[in-house]
Amino acid sequence: MLKFILLAIGFYLMYNFVVKFVLPVYKTTQQIKTRFRDIKNQQDSYNNSSQQAQNTEVSKEREGEYIDYEEVK
Repeated sequence: MLKFILLAIGFYLMYNFVVKFVLPVYKTTQQIKTRFRDIKNQQDSYNNSSQQAQNTEVSKEREGEYIDYEEVK
């Protein structure tokens, strides 16, 4: 009888540990991973669009007139 009670208490404690600690930590880490992935994708898309804009600006500058500069001694 005592063995059954100890096993029941052990299973109860294990269940509470899993439900109240392990699952919330797992869900939180998954949410954080998805948010970081979303942020990375946004940055990548921003970098790609800014690189494309710079490429068009560079090509426009090359087509323009020559800009003279003075040497600094």
